[in-house]
Amino acid sequence: MENEDQLQRWAVHFQDVLNRPDTEEEAIVEDTDFHIEMKRGRIAVNEIEEAIRQTKGNRAPGEDMMTADMLKVDPERVQKPLKSC
Repeated sequence: MENEDQLQRWAVHFQDVLNRPDTEEEAIVEDTDFHIEMKRGRIAVNEIEEAIRQTKGNRAPGEDMMTADMLKVDPERVQKPLKSC
């Protein structure tokens, strides 16, 4: 497939995906067997520790300019503001 043909196919694809009529209806999501259980309430300290431990290092920072490596240096200091959420 030539580059021009590929670009044309991508253009058509994204027009179909992104150009939707403005409605206030909820998006239709296909029914799947996938289910996520979510706890409500305060975040437990062990959940914070586990989330920090599972983050991958050597990655670019997020919008807050914090990297996972920065969080892993002093996890207790990171937990303090998160505990109050």
